[in-house]
Amino acid sequence: MLERARAATAQANVRYVEAFGAETGLPDGRADLVTSFQSFHWMEPQPVLAEAARILRDGGVFAACDYDVPPFVEPEVDAAFSALLKARREARERLGIPAGAASWPKGPASRGDPRERTLSVHARAASPTDGGRLDAGGVAGLAESIGALRHHPPEQLRLRETADRVLGDRTWPQLLCYRIRIGIK
Repeated sequence: MLERARAATAQANVRYVEAFGAETGLPDGRADLVTSFQSFHWMEPQPVLAEAARILRDGGVFAACDYDVPPFVEPEVDAAFSALLKARREARERLGIPAGAASWPKGPASRGDPRERTLSVHARAASPTDGGRLDAGGVAGLAESIGALRHHPPEQLRLRETADRVLGDRTWPQLLCYRIRIGIK
């Protein structure tokens, strides 16, 4: 991803740094924007937000964006996707395996104790939608990319079979709900 970003950016004022979110090694108060896309739910929020607050200049923005699943594809495919998510959740509970977002909730209640906030309370959650197109393999691949269990439960196979049967060789509009959390220093 870093290679692609560098190849796509010609602006001299853009710099990419490979580091952990809680330990960037960047100087204090120099960044205008700190962002995380499809990854903040894997991080411990307080150390990452503290680091973002440290490196942001006054008025700088922290933005974390991720999408909520399941996607909206077609009712029968959506039902199979939801059944798979339910089976995965139940298996994780039974096996004691935490989900990526289990360490802290994504919803508005996740803002935490105001005394522990490192960025202003101007944090917001917005939900713009993004349309793309999926084929049957794309639906199954999306399910696998969000943490499919190794033993491929029957629900995972059912999702693949349902997507193959319903979508066939066609692509189908996919709508994902993106959630953007913004904090201002």
